[in-house]
Amino acid sequence: MNRIPLSLLAWCCMLSLTEPVTVQAQELSLQVIDSLAASGDVGQARAALDEWWRERGDSASRNDVQLAIWLRGRLSLDAARAEREYQRLVVEFPGGRYTDGALLRLALAAQSRGDVPRAATYLETLLRDYPSSSHRADASRRLADFRANGSLATAQATSAAAAAARTAPSPGTRPASGGLPPAAERPPPAAERTPAPAAGETGRYSVQLGAFSSETRARNLATASRRGGFESRVVRVPGSRLIRVRVGRFSTQEAAAAVRARAVAGGFAAAVVNDATVEQPVP
Repeated sequence: MNRIPLSLLAWCCMLSLTEPVTVQAQELSLQVIDSLAASGDVGQARAALDEWWRERGDSASRNDVQLAIWLRGRLSLDAARAEREYQRLVVEFPGGRYTDGALLRLALAAQSRGDVPRAATYLETLLRDYPSSSHRADASRRLADFRANGSLATAQATSAAAAAARTAPSPGTRPASGGLPPAAERPPPAAERTPAPAAGETGRYSVQLGAFSSETRARNLATASRRGGFESRVVRVPGSRLIRVRVGRFSTQEAAAAVRARAVAGGFAAAVVNDATVEQPVP
């Protein structure tokens, strides 16, 4: 029987060990990263995702960007950052493949903080806007639990009482003549409003509160945001049919992020976007 030279045998063994690694590296994709995350190899998945964003993030398709944002939220060690990623899916990709899952995770995060009304709002949005979602049963059960155990009603009553206490006149004060409307119906003081963009302002960053296929829903959100003190506008951007509600134009991402934080604190879903220079107003 002919013998295989030892050196050749060693070379073949080395080839069999190294070849799959090379193939895996060549085929590394978001789907592979997703599989790594699902299998529990979170560290490697996170490192691979960071590399993907650096190399392909700017040229990726809309579908890939959605998956990459979803993965970044799932893999984040920072709960606040994870929520920002899920908020981005809700605001920028309504009806997207991962947006219903993002709504569920936002609801869970709000519930963990004790913010049951906000959690319920996320669940209601999921049930209303995603009739074929695989998360509907879970969302329905959680919403029913809120209502059955009274936690939603209690939280809403507490919130209403707190709002009433903030707007109630101080003892001994007299109502102003002329019958001003209740404070909750008056626009906030000028110092608390987000100023409208100045004419000709060209900052690329803006805060987006929502994107809709329905102009009515977009305008309803714009109206609600104005009552909350935000000078919002209704726009479109090239390449998309969605109608977007946005606040401000900013030259730096940090300035936009500060307004976004105010919007989120006011109960709005919000994300910073960087295409304000190409938006087109909706008459």
